[in-house]
Amino acid sequence: MKKLIVLIASMLLLGIGSLYAQTREVRGTVVDESGLGLPGVSVSVVGTTVGASTDMDGKWSLTVSDKDVLEFSFMGMVTQKIKVGKQKVINVTLKENRVMVDEVMVVGYGVQKKSSFTGSANVVKREQLVNTPTASLSKALQATSPGVQVSSSSGAAGSEATIRIRGVGSLTASSSPLWVVDGIVGAPRPHLEDIANMTVLKDAASCSIYGSRAANGVILVTTKSGKKGRTQFDFQAKYSISQAPKKVDMMNSAEYYQTSWRGIYDAMILAGRSHAQAVGIANANVEKIAGRNPFDKANPIDEKGNIVKDAKVMLDEDWYDIVNRTGVTQQYDLSANGGNENTKFYFSLGYFDSEGIMQPDFYSKYTGQVSVTNKVTDKLKVGFKANFKRSESNGLSSTTNGSSTAYAAYNFPNNVSLYELDKDFKVVKGEDGRPLYNFKNKISSDSNPIGLANLNDYNANSTSLFASFNLNYEIIKNLSFDTKLSARYYSSKSSKFETADHGDAKPVHGRSKKAMSELLKYVSSSTLTYDLRFDDVHHINALIGYEFESYNETSMSGTGKNYGFNYSDELSVAAKPSSVTSSTLDTRMIGMFSRLNYDYENKYYASLSLRRDGSSKFAPDNRWGTFYSVSGSWRASQEEFLSSYTWLDDLKVKVSYGSNGNAGIGSYLYMPLYSLTSNYNGSFGLVHSNLANPDLTWEKNIMTNVGIDFGVLGFLTGSLEWFTRESEDLLMSKPLPYSSGWSKRSENVGGMKNSGIEFSLNSVNMRSEDFTWTTNFNITHYTNEITELTQDRVIASGGKIWRVGQDAYTWFMRDYAGIDHNTGEPQWWKDVKDKDGKVIKKIKTKDVGSATKYELGSSLPDFFGGLTNTFTYKNFTFGLQLYFSVGSKIYDNLEQSTMRDGKKFGYQLNAKLLDAWRPDNKDSNIPRYFYNNQAKSNYTSSRFLHDGSYLRIKSINVAYNIPKEVLSVVGIQTARIFANIDNLYTFTNYEGIDPEQGVGGINSFSTIPNVRTYTVGLRIGF
Repeated sequence: MKKLIVLIASMLLLGIGSLYAQTREVRGTVVDESGLGLPGVSVSVVGTTVGASTDMDGKWSLTVSDKDVLEFSFMGMVTQKIKVGKQKVINVTLKENRVMVDEVMVVGYGVQKKSSFTGSANVVKREQLVNTPTASLSKALQATSPGVQVSSSSGAAGSEATIRIRGVGSLTASSSPLWVVDGIVGAPRPHLEDIANMTVLKDAASCSIYGSRAANGVILVTTKSGKKGRTQFDFQAKYSISQAPKKVDMMNSAEYYQTSWRGIYDAMILAGRSHAQAVGIANANVEKIAGRNPFDKANPIDEKGNIVKDAKVMLDEDWYDIVNRTGVTQQYDLSANGGNENTKFYFSLGYFDSEGIMQPDFYSKYTGQVSVTNKVTDKLKVGFKANFKRSESNGLSSTTNGSSTAYAAYNFPNNVSLYELDKDFKVVKGEDGRPLYNFKNKISSDSNPIGLANLNDYNANSTSLFASFNLNYEIIKNLSFDTKLSARYYSSKSSKFETADHGDAKPVHGRSKKAMSELLKYVSSSTLTYDLRFDDVHHINALIGYEFESYNETSMSGTGKNYGFNYSDELSVAAKPSSVTSSTLDTRMIGMFSRLNYDYENKYYASLSLRRDGSSKFAPDNRWGTFYSVSGSWRASQEEFLSSYTWLDDLKVKVSYGSNGNAGIGSYLYMPLYSLTSNYNGSFGLVHSNLANPDLTWEKNIMTNVGIDFGVLGFLTGSLEWFTRESEDLLMSKPLPYSSGWSKRSENVGGMKNSGIEFSLNSVNMRSEDFTWTTNFNITHYTNEITELTQDRVIASGGKIWRVGQDAYTWFMRDYAGIDHNTGEPQWWKDVKDKDGKVIKKIKTKDVGSATKYELGSSLPDFFGGLTNTFTYKNFTFGLQLYFSVGSKIYDNLEQSTMRDGKKFGYQLNAKLLDAWRPDNKDSNIPRYFYNNQAKSNYTSSRFLHDGSYLRIKSINVAYNIPKEVLSVVGIQTARIFANIDNLYTFTNYEGIDPEQGVGGINSFSTIPNVRTYTVGLRIGF
């Protein structure tokens, strides 16, 4: 027996020794897709209870055997299994499970799981925003979310885009969404690099908690905050060059001079002069009318109107090329974050500098942000955030006069030289040896836009400071108190000096204007939140809150004239003060709100919200408004009867209904206002300037939303939503009979409705260890309709008409009917009516004054959307984003202004006019061109109204993550090099500069188009 026991014991000891001999310690690091260490990742040996968790830097270690398989799992990430084998170090990159993750999303005054959210909202992640050289947060939003129409009509440095969420909510009040940053209404928009994510709220269920300011949707911005772990630094550098993607063809100097000569000749023939007389008059007057002869011969046009063979062009300067240049943008950002269990911090500095494509356009800004959070006790948490921004710009002067470079680009003909030229076309220089600018042209007296840009001075700068304090205290279990206090200071200053030597200010011997304004805004909001789950199936979240807002703005400006020299622009130097103005604006708002969320078994969800706001913009008896929402959803995929459908990952049906408001108007409009002035015959004066309306109150929006969210096949998610927005009591200036002594009064009149469909689809098309391909697609269709007005119709500005039953952006103008091919005269359509006023037929007329105006489509598109594809292969990433807009009508004001018919001379002409009707070119569709033509062919009409549909390659980006083994040599954790192209190409039939315009749909002759931008950059983490 003893021998048997010894033998068994020996075998056990040998086995144990053998087991110990086969095990060893294996270690590694787990990181996310950006290369940052992931703390808290579960690392376990499959089939056992052996396991560990990663530390703050994502590091782990375990004692394992060669045959073991390790499983790495983390919420929201794709689980990975790896066999140990002979490996001693196992480093893992976990990828986000974009399909199955139940996101926690930011909502009004809190956060909520996406699965339990009953409203309509889209989360826009950081990576969707930062692949752009723009400084504009609004422009970066384009193509990211269904229902969000982002249109940028300007490529000027520092310019913003227009954002409309689910249509246009008002006729004359604001239609812009409400911005909320880190839970604070009215906080300044942060620098793009400081943003963690954004949430766009679109329906009543998501927006009504913001009440009186949420009629046009809400954009919630969450900025970066500190993370637990050692301090990590991140540095990024970007360099971009920009160019205008398209140029409209204009006549060169020879074509322009020849066309001008022919215009005079044809006018004389029409006036009954002989051929010889017409030739003589054209030769004698062409230079007076068209400007300098660009040829080396005195009479370069022969009697047939052709350029003589040996005539040489000596002057041909394209003003588009003169005023445009290659834009250059530089951006540098540095951030740091870190902390421990109790205290976390984030800090950033940024610099952005952009030189626009059109002289002298320039914009730069300096930004900074700091964020600190501290867990004082297990119940008390506090936080502090502050940011600053300093911007400077030298923008274009008014683009509607001859001193503007934007105006000159398409209005100055090529025979107007930039510098003074002698009779031999050589540049004339001044006493200092520098070329003298040419201030002589036929359309803008004593003006040279480039010369004035150097002689005049325009500068604008602004400073923004913002700070907020947050406190969260758990009073008892499940009951917490949260309060936020914030203050914002903003100041802006502008200075414009116009020389006495040339230009607009020469008649007044020089002019200087200075303006400044200051803004102070205080916001406080406090909430009590009760969150309780009981019986494992019921969940209640209740919130009540109070918010106060104070806004104060002061401004002043002054103008001085008659400067003896150009060395100082101070107003005190002016010999003649011209005007001084100042104003003060104060508003207050109070809001009380509540929300109740309930869900049962994580399948059935209901939400109620109620808010009551009071605003000083309205009279005391109409100051308060009540706004509400009710919503619910059913997560059908959680039902047992659907459990057998393994291809169905998620299915949620949701519906919401509610109201919110709009107070986006000026202050004091309900009061009888008086304008105080000292300009009444040299004495003090008082003028009644606003007719009181004590009944003035909020615009109201009633919103309905029905939607389905789905996930199928493990890789496909999407949503389909139908919505309506009905606006009531629109805030408008109602026309009054002149017998009342007033032309208008602010009133609540009219109604409007927007309704449409949104669809989005997101897919993970391929996913393997080395390769991933994802696609995001969204499309939106909506219609706009005026439902109520105070009169049958209103002729609105910008060539539009407001009529009940019609789109608020309906074009209203003459309908062009082509030309009379016998005479070359333009024609328009005209209604012929019987004695009862009924239209019996349409005829063509050559009298533009008698032509009938018709409703001719809308500047709003039929549908719009975006498509983004992202490919990753090992360390490479490639992204392609498209944006499309279909069905809008655009009015080409540039085409109108350059397709002149001869009534005005001296202006640049569109190259299309080379094919204008002439007796030997009767098949042309372009009206006849001749001097002093009174046909008015370029009057506003459908001749210049075009289809604005387009598909744009909005962005192409490529990035490469440098391997860690390479970086470890120099002590860097992560490094990424990238390049991207913005606005690469646009597929469109539109022949103007750019089919992407604002909702108004007018392509101005002086618009700086959206630019094509090439960017390279580097981001490192250490």
